[in-house]
Amino acid sequence: MRALILGGTGDGRALADRLSGHGLDVLYSVAGRLTSARLPTCATRVGGFSSSDRDSLEGLAETLIQENITLVIDATHPFAARISATALVAAERLGLPCWQLRRPRWTPTPEDRWHEAEDLEALVSNLASYSRPFVTLGQSSLALVERLAPHQHALVRSAAELELPAPHRHVLDRGPFTTHKELDVMREYPCDALVTKHSGGETTEAKLLAARALGLPVFLLARPPLPEADRVFYSPAALARALILGRPTDEVQHDR
Repeated sequence: MRALILGGTGDGRALADRLSGHGLDVLYSVAGRLTSARLPTCATRVGGFSSSDRDSLEGLAETLIQENITLVIDATHPFAARISATALVAAERLGLPCWQLRRPRWTPTPEDRWHEAEDLEALVSNLASYSRPFVTLGQSSLALVERLAPHQHALVRSAAELELPAPHRHVLDRGPFTTHKELDVMREYPCDALVTKHSGGETTEAKLLAARALGLPVFLLARPPLPEADRVFYSPAALARALILGRPTDEVQHDR
């Protein structure tokens, strides 16, 4: 067995380290947009699958053949819908199983004030009455702030450089962040709303906990729909157990 893990997330790295630590043959692939990101200890490849003479589907299929891959594991970000769809099609084309590692969705408590929007335009509309939003949408942050009204001054945090128009403020930083640090950021600015993607999982949950503690509303960009893979897991540990032990766990959503 040789598995290709499409990563770029903390969960993907954790899975790769866990599997390689048990002696499994793993190749970890990351797009390479954030070259400073920590890579796992197993074999890795950095860069996308497209080139001047081939699209990403053809490039991924070629890689699966050249690397003798027998299992594709999609451990990309919940908002990386394009590569998730490409992975499933490439695996099906070659008759390979495709598994997905998905972050569990966040669930609000009675103390939370959450508002979910399907797209950026809806987010902008929902934010109309707020003047100092804390925006953590990654590359999509720029598209959001360009749509804000003149009276709205956003604080934008991202792990990559962004050229923001005035008067918006940019903070270059990458997580994981603690709830204490998130509280400091929201108080220092200060913010009157949090805007983020509905990424799910525990890695980026601290900002939600901080917003709850301060009574701030949270505006979530809804996840894009993802194609269903052969098997879906909600933690690196569950997927690793199923692969290492060769049996499903109670965290497996379905098994075609």
